[in-house]
Amino acid sequence: MKYTVTPKSAKASIIPVLMAGLCPMMSSSPGVGKSAIATEICEEFNLVMVDIRLSTVDPTDLNGFIAPNLATGRADYLPPSVFPIDGMDKLPEGKDGYLIFFDEITAAPPAIQAAAYKVILDRMIGNHKLHPRALMMAAGNGVKDNAVASRMSTALQSRMVHFELVVSAKEWIEHAIEKKFDPRVIAYAEHRPDVLSSFDPKHTDKTFCCPRTMEFLSKILAKVPASTPAHDYSLMPMYAGTVGDGIGTEFRAFLEIYKELIKFETISNNPKRAPIPEEPSALFALSGVIGERTDKDNILAVMQYVERLPIEHQVSTIKKIGANKPELKTSTAFINWLDVNAKKLF
Repeated sequence: MKYTVTPKSAKASIIPVLMAGLCPMMSSSPGVGKSAIATEICEEFNLVMVDIRLSTVDPTDLNGFIAPNLATGRADYLPPSVFPIDGMDKLPEGKDGYLIFFDEITAAPPAIQAAAYKVILDRMIGNHKLHPRALMMAAGNGVKDNAVASRMSTALQSRMVHFELVVSAKEWIEHAIEKKFDPRVIAYAEHRPDVLSSFDPKHTDKTFCCPRTMEFLSKILAKVPASTPAHDYSLMPMYAGTVGDGIGTEFRAFLEIYKELIKFETISNNPKRAPIPEEPSALFALSGVIGERTDKDNILAVMQYVERLPIEHQVSTIKKIGANKPELKTSTAFINWLDVNAKKLF
């Protein structure tokens, strides 16, 4: 069994590791929110963020620079100023500590990863100890994600506590609402939560849809002139260049029918009175939404609404529910629909 954490649950697992003086390591596909978690921990515990991008450093940046000591006639290692050093650096006023965040660790070549051994396990830069109030944390993309990542040596693996981070659409939507993202982006994610975790390392577009690029989309929409309809084809290159060709095309089409789509919560809460869209494209979009969002807790209410749809959209929706949640095929509501409409389904 493979154990994973979402951005929200990751914090609860990572904090005890930090408190134990160890280095947690987050792995995920690009754009899931690894850096954001580090930032949130800094804010929550009043820490100074020390952001080290290991893909851009040299071994001397981690071991220290050799310089002559004329007083002793020997050479000493001088630690870079970016690291907080015991006896050399004073904790900034009003702060409770440091978080040294080794980002892009899997993108670092083997020589840099080897140079990190001593820092992460022994808490030393050359001959100098890190500040006693300094914590360490690492993050990187997976090798399988085709994201400029190298396989981590077993020596480095054993110096850290590992967590695999996955997307939670529910958490992202809650975050987007809290941060007041563009409501159209939130609505699209509510209706198509799967797009947030649709990363394919073999994709051929210049970009892809993920939590990071969906946030970009929200920021961009806020700057689109009010005189330009958001569904205008002239904006298509912008959408495609943000979340990829396929999702960008779908998002623009979603904007055209956005006002006609019914909230899924409206359907599940009041299935006998929730409005039925008249536009065929809206009905097809709604069919996809229902297929994605139906579960064992709402299947009875959902089926009451589905039975009010035009029969062709009933069939389409039932197929999607069955494909997405095969376990629902044994529910009473599903079986009752099949008993009446089986011939139309097949």
